[in-house]
Amino acid sequence: MKAKEQLSRCKPLQEDTSKIDSPTSSPGVLSAGNYPVNKRQIFFVVIVCFSSILCGSMNGWTTVLPRLQNDTSRFTVSDEEVSWLVSMTPLIMMVVSMAAGVLMEGMGPTHLMQLSIALSFGSWLIMAFTPYKWLLYFGRAIGAVAFSFLNTLLQPLVAEMSSTSIRGLACTGPEVLGAFGVLLGSTLAAFFEWNVATALLAIPPLSLLIPSLFVPEFVELKKGRNFRPLLLLLAIFVFRDLGGRAPIFQYAVYIFLRAGVNLDPFTCTVILGVVRLFCVCVSAAVLDRVGRRPLLLGAALLGGLALCLVGLFLYLELTAASWLLLVCLMVYVGCYGLGLGPIPWVYVGELLPSPIRSLGSAILIFTGTLTIFGINFAFLWMIRSVGLGVTLLSFSMCNLFLFLIVLRWVPETKGASLQELEQAFSSRTKNSGKLTQVVICEGKTSVNKKSGAKEENGGTKENDSKRLVTKSFPKSDCD
Repeated sequence: MKAKEQLSRCKPLQEDTSKIDSPTSSPGVLSAGNYPVNKRQIFFVVIVCFSSILCGSMNGWTTVLPRLQNDTSRFTVSDEEVSWLVSMTPLIMMVVSMAAGVLMEGMGPTHLMQLSIALSFGSWLIMAFTPYKWLLYFGRAIGAVAFSFLNTLLQPLVAEMSSTSIRGLACTGPEVLGAFGVLLGSTLAAFFEWNVATALLAIPPLSLLIPSLFVPEFVELKKGRNFRPLLLLLAIFVFRDLGGRAPIFQYAVYIFLRAGVNLDPFTCTVILGVVRLFCVCVSAAVLDRVGRRPLLLGAALLGGLALCLVGLFLYLELTAASWLLLVCLMVYVGCYGLGLGPIPWVYVGELLPSPIRSLGSAILIFTGTLTIFGINFAFLWMIRSVGLGVTLLSFSMCNLFLFLIVLRWVPETKGASLQELEQAFSSRTKNSGKLTQVVICEGKTSVNKKSGAKEENGGTKENDSKRLVTKSFPKSDCD
């Protein structure tokens, strides 16, 4: 009897046919649920996703730093100060991201998003027109605060605003537009002086200020608590960041200069931005058909192998290393756009249970930015001490570790509702403290313990073969 009660709680939830605004919700408040797709929902999701351009442009702005060093009309900037300008964003995010979780609960994620857009606009103006070096740092710090707020709230907000049928595409939206923001910053740096490029980056937040006022506030409705997916996501984010994605994007010009690539280093950086944007768009197009797990596995493996190859060539000082660096970095950046970049953020919206989604997102941002700060700050020292080849080899090992983590523990979430995913991670049998595997299939729900399996069928075995959720724990009965 107890087993049947446990099984009944694991059955797939039916699609909610209610409107976006729940009848019990206050006006102007968006409620969670598997509601049908409509124009209002799409409009809200698009506005939220477009704010990710502001995050990408913060990363892409670092491409102007060589030009800033060459311009001594206002002040001079040393290599050490360049390291601080690159690394201060994750340093500030370590502190602000934890506060962002509290602010999301207090003032609401939509209001926090509006505040972040205003802060971002002000930060670009301060940095572009400052006559003093300390104001440059101050503007960068204000931008880092806005970056921290947006990074913490975007994925939880997009995931809860989106119905199951478009959630995969919607959750890759911030990564697509973030990649566009990086490309925008790199392109402006390639064609304009650093102060002009910085001033032009104030246009995106200015254009989002008024549309963001129309996005309603959001309220979480679901109950339950489970920290196991948080621990899994922490491992994914840490090893992804140790895999070198931040130094490769933010020190790209210095990497190409160090390796002696014959092409203009600014042109190479723009090429990387184009590759990343293209691959993120491909990921958004195929994610709901291919699934999250296969893309992440392939990206981690291929990206790690690309960095390993170029690291060996640079370490052995072979003649092909100069052009091979550009090719292998293009492969790595493509893998990042296909899987390493968007899919961990999709998992933030899908795997974190609603009651801890704000706090969990803040913890992930804090841990990730701590890792990024350390690796960004140490990167120039690493390539001076052990060489660029050994540094890239160490990055490749971290990507291969990430591949093993995903292969062993990360589930496929394609086609599953948020309620089903919470149930799958939180289910425990009453007779045992061991974690059970919940497999949700069409017409069948089974609860598998490591010692055996119990299942309840609603149809024939042949009709139960289609999988909605595939766990990468023991082999499921849906096979």
